[in-house]
Amino acid sequence: MGERSIDWMIIDGHSKPIGALGFIGNRVAIITAFHDDRDGDKSGDLSLGERAVGLFMGGLLEGNAVAEVAMSARVDLAVIERDAGFAQDAVNIWLEFAANAIAEGIYMVYMSRGVKAAAGAVAKQIGGNAVREFAIRKGMEKAVKELYDVAIVP
Repeated sequence: MGERSIDWMIIDGHSKPIGALGFIGNRVAIITAFHDDRDGDKSGDLSLGERAVGLFMGGLLEGNAVAEVAMSARVDLAVIERDAGFAQDAVNIWLEFAANAIAEGIYMVYMSRGVKAAAGAVAKQIGGNAVREFAIRKGMEKAVKELYDVAIVP
């Protein structure tokens, strides 16, 4: 294979393939997951329950599938032989996922209720109709969440 071509290696989970690593030369360049972050049973389809959990969990699951592929690949002898530094890269990917999940969880537990209440009160004061109040409240919630992400999320 040429230096610029991508050579794919399938990564197995406990019972079936969960993703793939794309190598350029002897370095991992791409990590891809075969399932959605919310797909708990890795069936390839999101059940109604998985969709509901995904909505409830918000951004907590974002990046979960790729982090799982990386962590499984870090102990694969074929990967280690090809890219010895990938084990540390995988740990860094997992730590970034965990840090984002923790930051998202802190927002959901400690801030989101207060933000929703405050935004609802402001929307009622500005008033109009129910649709306008909803739009104002959602806009304020989104703006606060974006500011929080910029300030907190690594």
